[in-house]
Amino acid sequence: MELPELSTRYELLGPVGGGGMANIFKARDNISGKPVLVKTVWGVNKWLNREYEILSELAHPNIIEVYGKFIMNDQICFAMEKIDGASLLQSLPKVEPRQRLFLSSRFHLPAIAHKIFSQLISALDYTHAHGLIHGELEPQNLLIDDKSNLKIIDFEHSRRIKVKEPDFFPEGSIVGHPGYMSPEHIRGGVAIESDYFVVGILLYEYLFGIHPYREDGMELPILLRRLHEFDLNKVEHNLKNCADKFISVAIRRLLSHSSTERNEGWKALRDGLPNVDIIELIKTEQSESQGGLSMTRKARVLIDEILITDPDFEAFCLDYYPKIRMEFSSGMRRTEKVNILLEYSETDLLVTQLLKERSAAK
Repeated sequence: MELPELSTRYELLGPVGGGGMANIFKARDNISGKPVLVKTVWGVNKWLNREYEILSELAHPNIIEVYGKFIMNDQICFAMEKIDGASLLQSLPKVEPRQRLFLSSRFHLPAIAHKIFSQLISALDYTHAHGLIHGELEPQNLLIDDKSNLKIIDFEHSRRIKVKEPDFFPEGSIVGHPGYMSPEHIRGGVAIESDYFVVGILLYEYLFGIHPYREDGMELPILLRRLHEFDLNKVEHNLKNCADKFISVAIRRLLSHSSTERNEGWKALRDGLPNVDIIELIKTEQSESQGGLSMTRKARVLIDEILITDPDFEAFCLDYYPKIRMEFSSGMRRTEKVNILLEYSETDLLVTQLLKERSAAK
């Protein structure tokens, strides 16, 4: 079947980037006016055809959608959904490493992380059920829009579970980023549990602000050796500080060399993460109850409670928010301190966390 020219449906607007052999262009639908992206791989049509076929088989709200295959400048290309967002780790709250350690030991995962990782679990369960392993779950392949909706992109190197494809993946071939691979992946073997291992890396990296085995500037041979010899004992001291015990248990199991352990960790993560944004839940609860506290009022009450019961919390705020430290005084009333904390604290890191912690404890 002869493919139509791209210009018959889309107006090409210009390049937006790419990676490896791929090139990505922005375009506009001539019929709807809707913005789309166009992907092509110069001179290597078999990989592009394969990715398009795979994406055409999938229909999930957290997996990028494709719209059709075309010809552009004598090259095969396909049109796909345009996502306005940033990568996974860029989208989560920006926290300094020491501050992140405090938060991970003092608080639970913020609502935004619960929502995003719940979507990731749903999309990967769907992908695996359709006989596919993503195999390349790097942060830049996980995009988050401004409403915290996740989209998995780039299925170019996905593996079919029950079908060997030696033309694409010769025996023992390795494709992907060593910082986001499982130990068996670097030995040329990939399974569903390989995706689970990478989710464990992403969770750990978010919680503690550091990669479990990679360091900046690390040379590839050292990185591969670190992954091959990865030992959970090296990250145990951080996992002990995680207040969400099901998260720490899940990460331990996901980062195991055992496929059985990883499956148990995946189940623990799936069962433990609520597929709900806690702030939206609170808003719903308030709208359904007469005379309920406003969002700001509820946050003020919760901060007041913690100032009474946890002196470390005030010390933490003074340490990390210079403006707060300048305005606090020794004789200041607690209500005045609460007002200052509400004014200067970063909502994602304090108010949202407090609301989630107290809501989870009820």
